[in-house]
Amino acid sequence: MSIILGVIFWLNRSSGEVEVGASTVKPDEQIVHSVYLNAPKAMYVWGAFDTPSHLGVTSRTALVQNHRGIANKMADFALMHKIDRLLLYVGCCEWDRAKFASKTIPDESGFAAMLAKLNANKFTVDAVVYINDDPNDLTKDCLLDIVNAIHAFNVAHPLSRFAGIHVDQEPGLPQPMVALLNSLSAVHSAAARVDLPLSSSIKPLYLTHRLAWDGEERTMFQHIQRVTESTALMAYSSETDLVVGLARQAGQQTNTTYNVAVETGLKGAAATETLHYTIRASPINWFNVAANLIENFDEENKCVGEGCRVGSLVIHDFVQYWHAIYGQAPYYDEEPHGWA
Repeated sequence: MSIILGVIFWLNRSSGEVEVGASTVKPDEQIVHSVYLNAPKAMYVWGAFDTPSHLGVTSRTALVQNHRGIANKMADFALMHKIDRLLLYVGCCEWDRAKFASKTIPDESGFAAMLAKLNANKFTVDAVVYINDDPNDLTKDCLLDIVNAIHAFNVAHPLSRFAGIHVDQEPGLPQPMVALLNSLSAVHSAAARVDLPLSSSIKPLYLTHRLAWDGEERTMFQHIQRVTESTALMAYSSETDLVVGLARQAGQQTNTTYNVAVETGLKGAAATETLHYTIRASPINWFNVAANLIENFDEENKCVGEGCRVGSLVIHDFVQYWHAIYGQAPYYDEEPHGWA
């Protein structure tokens, strides 16, 4: 038993606080398309693994405690790709409701230590939260408690503050959609009062599904834009033309900036929903493909960022993007890595 426990401890060993520049990820001499590099980019970071837990440790805890230097790898990977906004998973109502109700967050000391280093290195970090694992079950809604808990965290740890809150709840049925709108509307002003801009994920269905809410009939996308500061369209497809088509479809419905997310992994995604195979086929050419996407999201301006319809390219997500580029998951990957 002691041998087994010793092996588990070694596999999950902590490397201490995040240290930017401490991993084996370094830019090499391969040329990466400047449009990809210079476009504003964000990345979802759900944890250290693509599973909820591993060897008795949750994915979230392993990340914030920097087990095996995983947070170092994440930070260096993001810096190399000029990804300056991280959508970092904090918790959900279904599993962390009691914590949020007490105006604390899970793994608070770990988040405080990690965000202090990330903020000091010019990352912008949003807290990713959701209500329930079942996207259509919003009965355990605690978003107001989450707003209060994140605000309390920011007050207690001013050098580690979250810049905003991103809600990743994507119901697909009419009644839960209305419930989500009601929830976002209820917390929108509360979040604004404590300087926590609210953002939300947008599934492709929301571009076509129309519903009456708050006295107006609009698409779900248009309704959500009214009660958030920003949105991230989940333009998940293996076909780049379809990704661009979804981005442009959103642009036809709003004069407000929105972000476009692409799927890079296989976990929970059908083969038709991910660019994983495009990336794996030629990781270095992927950056040219990404540049082409960026230049075509906005048909009129041919750009992403300031002055453009699309604010940023959003990568889903850290673990799976690393895997798509390097061919293995980052947690046990100790190999030196450049661009591909």
